Amino acid sequence: MEVKFSLLDALPEPLTLPSCAVRKNGIRVCVIGGGGTGLALAYDLSQRGFDVTLLEKGELTSGTTGRHHGQLHCGARYAWADRNIARECYAESLVLARIAGGCIEYNGGFFVALNDEDAALQSVFVERCLDAGIPAAPIDTERLMRLEPRLSPGIKAAVAVPDGSFDAFRLALLFAEAARLLGARILPWHEVTGFDISGGRLRGVVARNLSIEHDNAGRGREIRIDCDMAVSATGAWAGTIGSIAGLSIPIVPAPGAMVAVKGRLVDHVIS
Repeated sequence: MEVKFSLLDALPEPLTLPSCAVRKNGIRVCVIGGGGTGLALAYDLSQRGFDVTLLEKGELTSGTTGRHHGQLHCGARYAWADRNIARECYAESLVLARIAGGCIEYNGGFFVALNDEDAALQSVFVERCLDAGIPAAPIDTERLMRLEPRLSPGIKAAVAVPDGSFDAFRLALLFAEAARLLGARILPWHEVTGFDISGGRLRGVVARNLSIEHDNAGRGREIRIDCDMAVSATGAWAGTIGSIAGLSIPIVPAPGAMVAVKGRLVDHVIS
């Protein structure tokens, strides 16, 4: 039986809304970090009526967002450890399919087992995915090899899941433009240097202009963003931002490696 999955449960909707459609609530939020998380957050908060300013120390998407594999997880990879996270991941992938379908390729994916020990867990893996609400089904290895002839012929078992892939730059910049249209201020080349905290409350965030443009008279100057809340969307640099605010956050950058090859070796997401 052929297994087919689609993330498109609804027709794509425009990502942007007219500014007049959003009622502002008067709460000022400073988002720190201009990667996929920060830009999506800026868009979401702007939709909800918050007054948003986003600060990024370099170019937008210049951190992890611009260097990852571009895989849209359906949540199956989390089904072993945390069913709730897996369920939420699948739900969010459907949201992205609805609002930003043009950035996503719904090619589906396969989890493969290369040894007998992993192959013996095939039915349990499928069961855990289904328990989390994620469509999953075993696929015959002969059919898998017809679909993906460059895979190892030693594959013992495989499960089909609704994974996908996406353009990391396009998706993040789409969120940025949508946030701008909703009134958010996006400030690349601004590095956070301090927080103004008094009376037990955040009053503002201080940032230095790091623009590399030769004719930028503001380079090196500090600006202050008055705000009621600040959100760190800095990923591996969360510990650095936390220390500036006087907080101890046990997160530090760690090296990672991705290898890019010329051409396309497979048509599906292989895990």
